Amino acid sequence: MPTFQLTGPDGGLYEVDAPDAHTAYSALHITPLNGQQGNTGSSSPTEFTADLLRKFKQGAALGFGDELSGALKATFGGRGAEGQSWTDRYQSARDYERAAYNRATDRTGLYGTAAELAGSIAPGIGAGELVGAAGAARSTLPALQGAVRTGLPAIEGAAPSVARGVSAGALPNAMATGALTGAVHGVGDTEDMMDAPVAALGGGVVGSLGGALGYGAGKGLERFARVTNTTPRVAQAPTTDEIKAAAQNYYDRFTNAGGVFTQEGLNDLSGAVRNRLGEMGWQPELGPKVGAFNRAMDRAQRGSGIPSGAGNLNQVATPRQIQNLRRVAGKVAGSTDPTESAYGSAIIDEIDNFLSNVTPDQYAAPPGAPADIGEDLMRGNKLWSQYSKASAVEDALGQAERRAASTYSGGNENNAMRQEMRKVYERMLKRGGLTDDEKAAFETAIRGGRSENIARGVGKLAASRGGVMSLLNLGGMYANPGMMVPLSMTAEGAKYLGDRLTRRNLEEVSRVMRAGGRRRPVAPPPNAIERGASRLPALLSGPAGALAVRGLL
Repeated sequence: MPTFQLTGPDGGLYEVDAPDAHTAYSALHITPLNGQQGNTGSSSPTEFTADLLRKFKQGAALGFGDELSGALKATFGGRGAEGQSWTDRYQSARDYERAAYNRATDRTGLYGTAAELAGSIAPGIGAGELVGAAGAARSTLPALQGAVRTGLPAIEGAAPSVARGVSAGALPNAMATGALTGAVHGVGDTEDMMDAPVAALGGGVVGSLGGALGYGAGKGLERFARVTNTTPRVAQAPTTDEIKAAAQNYYDRFTNAGGVFTQEGLNDLSGAVRNRLGEMGWQPELGPKVGAFNRAMDRAQRGSGIPSGAGNLNQVATPRQIQNLRRVAGKVAGSTDPTESAYGSAIIDEIDNFLSNVTPDQYAAPPGAPADIGEDLMRGNKLWSQYSKASAVEDALGQAERRAASTYSGGNENNAMRQEMRKVYERMLKRGGLTDDEKAAFETAIRGGRSENIARGVGKLAASRGGVMSLLNLGGMYANPGMMVPLSMTAEGAKYLGDRLTRRNLEEVSRVMRAGGRRRPVAPPPNAIERGASRLPALLSGPAGALAVRGLL
């Protein structure tokens, strides 16, 4: 049997007894010419780097690096290409590369695995693009068939169909990508092409599972990337004064363009107010200040104070006059007489309801007025509705504070705040127009959450509530100060916490209203990190499929 002197994967010279060069490179018993065993680890950083590059190349070729190198060396010459025929040179060079790859695997360990997976990213992306293109072709085919029958309009509708098809099949696409890379890896790792079909099948199945896991890992990282986005996720809300000023700006534009409320609109408002007062049983003796409002309403209906020059529109009112009527109603609502105050609140509700639901026949504009004059009025009315609701909530907070102060120094502040908010909520429910987020915020403010209700219950034992609680705390201090002091301090702290949490809930109602009825906005636009992370589910599916094949097969 002939003896071959060959260059080994580590660069050393070896003698191998074998019938041919192909068998020599495949032999397991290799003895170096210098009589020492081959290296088991990289002898220098240069060799370690070369081993990493070899692993990267194998990953980039999806397991076919040794076959590709063997083919190139058999054609153009190179280390390990021994033999007379192209086939002999290919086989010997391929086995040389395969032995070098195995040696690099032993030397580099996990670093080599990482390098090989890094190499598989680019072809994994390519596989994903192929899968995506195939999915797009499948979803586009019906549209193209329709185009043949109906012409160009069907082709124009193909693009949305493609987008739906690709986005809806993200996970299947990832599994298909993993299956494709896994199948190629499986074939690339087999030494006998007769086993290629079975290797491709096994690699495809394992790779598809790996692709699914890679997709899941990518989605997890994508979600985690959201913490890097510092854009507020809570809807931003202007102050009530800012909303009022913005509404007034639109009203001024409406008025300056010649817009006015019609006589019919004022009659509707006056009728709504009188009906509401009648339902409440109003009599002049029960609410003297209501008469002042009625006189102001009569003057508005007669057009008093409206400048002439608008033709037949001069006997009407401007938005500012409607706001003046609301101010008069506010004086009635501020009465110390509860009955009269209720009349004033009802009048304010009717004015706000009128402004929030103005119909085209309730306002008019002279000839030549801008076409968007109606839009200015609608925008102003929408902002005024926000202002009026938020203002009512803030007024309720003030009334609760005054009510608690009149009974005791803050002892019943929690109850007072919730009760005043309940009155506002019930009044607004009758009027309608609350969004789901506004209703939810009201419910939380009135009923309270678990934390504030627990704190409220414990806080009922606080001495600052006065009455019996003060006496019990004093008695406990006398009987057992060591136990009573911490208990009393805990109760006081719980009361303070409960009051603050309740106030926070009420302020949240106002914020939601000032934000236009939205508790949370649409998700903020993604930042650069989120945009990069959004690609991870697709990027990781291919390498994960390759990793699964490497680990399981």
